[in-house]
Amino acid sequence: DDALDSIGLVDRARLLGASGLDSPVWVSADGQPVLNGRDHVGSRFRRRPLAGLPGAELPASVVLLSEVLGRWDGGCDLLLDVSEHAIFDAVLRTVRQVAPEAEARLWVASPTVEHLSAWREQTGAKLVATARLSSVAVSSEQAIHQLTSRSIDAVCLPHRDWSPGLIALTHRFGRWALARGPEHE
Repeated sequence: DDALDSIGLVDRARLLGASGLDSPVWVSADGQPVLNGRDHVGSRFRRRPLAGLPGAELPASVVLLSEVLGRWDGGCDLLLDVSEHAIFDAVLRTVRQVAPEAEARLWVASPTVEHLSAWREQTGAKLVATARLSSVAVSSEQAIHQLTSRSIDAVCLPHRDWSPGLIALTHRFGRWALARGPEHE
């Protein structure tokens, strides 16, 4: 079954010793959170938005979050890149229905600090700011301080944006410093 092949990727990652899984998350037409690298499927002329397809019509390459959580054994963290409130609400609802214990191992990433601040009131999951510090009009120290005051747990930047000093500064404020490789840029 093709759907099991996609889930098999999760199982293989765990067998190889992965301590966490990372994916953008979107919502299908019927409100199910799905894991896929893009918000659409298909090639240029056959492109279809995930938001326009119900879960039953998704190709096997797109995995339902509920399927991943159904196979989740508690042995790894799950970092989900979330772009909007509706997606966050669907993710949190699915986690709490399928594997409530997974919320303690959930990391939610967004480039929008205001979203993360609002989500802090709803969950104890780790919150990750992904906006580039160069895009804010304050110093790095002020930016990290603002994240700390909003109870945002981590900063995730492209690997080339990190320097030893910025990592030390982030740690000084008690925040996690996460790096993304070139495939995310």
